[in-house]
Amino acid sequence: MGGCVSSEPDRLDIYKTGIKHFSIYDAPPQLSGDVYTIEGGENTTTYTPKKGHTHTIIFLTGMGCTSTWQAEALMGENKAFPEHFKLVFVSAAPSKCEAVANMIIPNWFNPSTAEEVMLEVDLADSLDVIYKIVEEEAQVLNKDYSKVFLGGYSQGATTALVAMLSGPHTIGGFFGLSTSVHKFLIKSFSDKDPKDDKYSKIPFRIYNGGKDQLNDPDKTKEDIDKLKEICQLTNFQYEVEAARGHQIAKNELKKIYTWASVITAPSPVPAPPAETAPENPTGDKKEDEPKKVDNP
Repeated sequence: MGGCVSSEPDRLDIYKTGIKHFSIYDAPPQLSGDVYTIEGGENTTTYTPKKGHTHTIIFLTGMGCTSTWQAEALMGENKAFPEHFKLVFVSAAPSKCEAVANMIIPNWFNPSTAEEVMLEVDLADSLDVIYKIVEEEAQVLNKDYSKVFLGGYSQGATTALVAMLSGPHTIGGFFGLSTSVHKFLIKSFSDKDPKDDKYSKIPFRIYNGGKDQLNDPDKTKEDIDKLKEICQLTNFQYEVEAARGHQIAKNELKKIYTWASVITAPSPVPAPPAETAPENPTGDKKEDEPKKVDNP
């Protein structure tokens, strides 16, 4: 849980509330055994369609969430996913987190010092892990990075946004749930070459809650607008669900699928032009064609 920016007194309470929120989810249905091959690795849980896949969605979990936990919470509420998507849930390595009473929990960077985060130092290890996973998934898809999507929840979404804008490859798109656009993001990319518009057409999508205790909707929009200008992000959608707080709604993964499915849908193939028969396919003279008269 969490994508926090400082260590306010109520941070631990918000974190605990987030943990309780996940208890409303049922265990994932066994449909996954029919549709997906489920594998667990170090800090990863993957759902690979048994019929093969054409695209991959990489989901970075929030602070305090394991990949298995977040996967079960999201997959358990959805029973009809497009089968051409592979899902890779990734959690951060556990470490001491000052924002929640020094608990040892998965976190992508220390949130108590988020405003002083240096991408090259504090996020270096996390970014290396993400870049490696992106590389592996693209290799499976014939090195087509445009078929790999990256996003996440809370702190995972913030980290995914950093990876998206600083990675060695341009990938298919970004999505974020309860996303913080921290000042360090604005600062880090403010010296970006304005002529570098490689992300301009890449689709970005953020879903946040109107009652998010950690991300004020209006302030987040201001920060997004700054980032859009700096990085020339012309295909950026920001959606606020008024009644939701800093949490994952049951229908959220379905929203991601719908968004990604529209993006990845093949363009309709234009119908070939109708063939027209030649006027005189045999080369014979037409009956009404005037006869040549030889000059005497």
